[in-house]
Amino acid sequence: KATVSVLYCNMAGFRWHHGAWAPATPCEDVALADVKIVTFNVLADSFCDVEKRFRNNLLCHDERQAGTLQVLEECQATFIGLNEVTPYFLNKLLNSPWVRDGYCISKIGAEDVAPFGNVLLSKVGYQSVRSVELPKLRRKADIGTVSINGRKVGLVAAHLNAYGPNKEKRKVQLEYLCNEIDKEDVQCSVLFGDLNFHSERENTSIPTLWQDVWSQVHPGDKGYTFDAVTNLMVKELLPHFDMLRSVRMRLDRILVKDDVEWCSLPDSTISIIGNRPLHNPDRAPPKGSPLFLKTLKLPFSAVYAAISLLGDAAGVNILRNPKTYLFPSDHYGLSTTLILK
Repeated sequence: KATVSVLYCNMAGFRWHHGAWAPATPCEDVALADVKIVTFNVLADSFCDVEKRFRNNLLCHDERQAGTLQVLEECQATFIGLNEVTPYFLNKLLNSPWVRDGYCISKIGAEDVAPFGNVLLSKVGYQSVRSVELPKLRRKADIGTVSINGRKVGLVAAHLNAYGPNKEKRKVQLEYLCNEIDKEDVQCSVLFGDLNFHSERENTSIPTLWQDVWSQVHPGDKGYTFDAVTNLMVKELLPHFDMLRSVRMRLDRILVKDDVEWCSLPDSTISIIGNRPLHNPDRAPPKGSPLFLKTLKLPFSAVYAAISLLGDAAGVNILRNPKTYLFPSDHYGLSTTLILK
């Protein structure tokens, strides 16, 4: 049996108060016509060594993160769940005026996200918020509760195991989180984040009674949130993802469990965010090349990738200009507006 631990509980998060982040008081019930929920994997700027920016010449972390913060601010979401938040990015988040002025945040300590982790933000505060360690993965997920229109609502910001072969681990982790939020005696729940589902076949891992908002609102629409065709930064970061077969996956999800008909999914909306390049954002997204053309270009692509990697080792760009490919993240985010009944 997997061993898990609750890292902190019975708190209501933190709110900016009199010039400092301080423990927040539990929120009261709020009346809302809708709630807007955003999830975004912001791409970690460091991994094992939190003081060293990972491939900074390629990923231009400060510029990327400024773009990410702008995307999030413009969303004006009720709730925001972020994945791969590092201490470096958390510090920027905590110092952003729009966060200080408008949100309660689940954690403020660098040690709570190192080397990278999840963060949950709420405009209406929390009744409670806690962090749990996922089974089969030493990574924490944030679980918060709020009261909206007289209903107790659960919120989960999660980031499950990566890589295709870990399908069963992801299933166990998702089931665990769904069981954990049920312990809060909530009447409706929203779980969102990078679930790392590598194909639509993994939808069978979604527990009974939970619904995938994208599938409900846009049936038949691929909704890729990790796309080596349109996100040129993925091609630079992981060139093998677009050499012969372009990797395109709907890794990020927003799931809803509604026991009391709290919201109306048919009337709700969901869209992709963070899918525009930081430079020339109005540029039309590229289209994928046919296999025969990719095959012809393969020797040139391999040489370009090898030369670029040599430059990365020295911390410089060779044959590469970030202004031609930089995006906020290697993922796209999701924004849903749930219409409440």
